[in-house]
Amino acid sequence: MMHRRRSFIILLILASSRAWAVDQTDQSAVKQLWKVRDAAMRHCLLEWSEEHTYPQGTVMSPRDLEPISQDQSVEFKKRLVVRDGFFRIEGKGKARDYRTKGMDPFQFTAVLKGTGSSFHDYPEQKNNLGYYTSSSRDLLDASYRPVMLAINPIGQDFGRVNIDEYSVEPGIRSINERPCLKLKRADSQANAETLYLDHERGFLVIRVVTENGSHVSRQTDFTYVANEAGIWHPATWQLKIMKPAGDGYSLLISAKVKRFDAKYVASLEDFEIKFPTGTLIHDLRTKDKNRIVIDHSGNEKLLTLREHRLPVDEILHPKRQEATRSQRRAWFVGLNVCILIFILVIMFRNRSKVSRDLSSS
Repeated sequence: MMHRRRSFIILLILASSRAWAVDQTDQSAVKQLWKVRDAAMRHCLLEWSEEHTYPQGTVMSPRDLEPISQDQSVEFKKRLVVRDGFFRIEGKGKARDYRTKGMDPFQFTAVLKGTGSSFHDYPEQKNNLGYYTSSSRDLLDASYRPVMLAINPIGQDFGRVNIDEYSVEPGIRSINERPCLKLKRADSQANAETLYLDHERGFLVIRVVTENGSHVSRQTDFTYVANEAGIWHPATWQLKIMKPAGDGYSLLISAKVKRFDAKYVASLEDFEIKFPTGTLIHDLRTKDKNRIVIDHSGNEKLLTLREHRLPVDEILHPKRQEATRSQRRAWFVGLNVCILIFILVIMFRNRSKVSRDLSSS
């Protein structure tokens, strides 16, 4: 009996070792093919359109806590340019502006080349915003991760997937009619991310599922097509960001690729952002998160703590603002003098009338 038990334990160990070896082989295969994709995507261009759908009752901005009263859909046109380790993303459409409580025209540009910068422009508003950062995580929100995963999941500043953090689950799943390998990463007991990779097409990312506790918080599904050279590139993707309670989505993004060029070589000038005069830049690279304003000469002016509370116009035109304040004070004093004179005239007339009435009586 003891001999049989020992034999059974040995068989279990061998089976576990074999399964572990298969998983390791699968991870190695994924890593190897993703490196091939990384090399193929060193110079490329991708253009796509997105439709953002917000259901009624959604809070669209953390700075605007008022829920929208009806479903809203907006369209964006976006563009990604890659040159070696540099990338540039542009977006143009409409976004919620907490100042106007409406969907206003919005433009966005982000560049990363070791350090990053981004430019946020509401053309109908007066002031622009810019950011300096050392990480793409500070430049791009969750809506941009799908394109990064689809283009280059292993890229340091793209999908940023560290395959060694994931465990390969045995078996092949059918996801969107594609045979997929399942990889799972547990960030904590409450959070996990699962990747479904196309087993027959170079482990392309077919689906990404993020879980928060017992429900799905985010899910992205991809489709791909191959170009003339046989390079698979994204054709469509759909991202659902679910409500915290899990009862439907708070944002649905449907994307469709318009153009892909795997031989596009961008100029180095494309990876520079020239901020216009009056742009307020938040420097996230510094410990104190310095604030900078672009002056009329195109130079950067580092703001003092006192200037943090001032409008940009007052920082750029201190003399004009002082003159305006002096003019306002003069008008205020003049108005008060006029009111005082008016009151004195009324009082004088009333006193004269009383005197005449007394004399006549």
